[in-house]
Amino acid sequence: MRKSSIFVLAAAALAAGALSARPASAQVFEPPAASVEHNQPISLRVGAYFPTNRKIRKDVGQTFPSVGVDYHLHQDSATSDTFVSLDYIDRGASNFHMRVVPLTYGIRYVQDLSAKNSVYYGFGAGAYYTNIDVSNDTGGHETNNDLLVGGFLNLGVNINQASFLDLRYHFTSSSGSVNPGGPQVSVGFRF
Repeated sequence: MRKSSIFVLAAAALAAGALSARPASAQVFEPPAASVEHNQPISLRVGAYFPTNRKIRKDVGQTFPSVGVDYHLHQDSATSDTFVSLDYIDRGASNFHMRVVPLTYGIRYVQDLSAKNSVYYGFGAGAYYTNIDVSNDTGGHETNNDLLVGGFLNLGVNINQASFLDLRYHFTSSSGSVNPGGPQVSVGFRF
């Protein structure tokens, strides 16, 4: 192809673009929609925790009641924010028990704020205080009081401005021969 042919094709493309262009319209700045968490900084969650460790499930139980409080710290953008969470997970059975108290810092991303039920996801990390008493291999007790490093992955659905469903999977280091990690399912309320 010669240079003159390239020039003709480029001129034709410019002309076609100019003919199909619409007149300029005024652009109005609209601030992004605020996240649902922005106006209600405190959340209370009530639900259940399901440890995955076989020894904890056998000695203490498979389902643990849980309660948690989230405090909204900062609105990073229209679709993300940071928060601090404090949870309390506890159950006893016969001579055994497990208590986990996670204090974590998290980041949450909200998808499709215009939808009635927006979905969010996130993650967090922090300290997990644990008090665990389970059976050991010799028929006695293994008791551990530890401060563990841990974190969580988070997925949830905002039902409306004041309520939500929350799923977290907690990952922790081990306490003695057991690891208290597992999923947590909650119903939450903002105020």
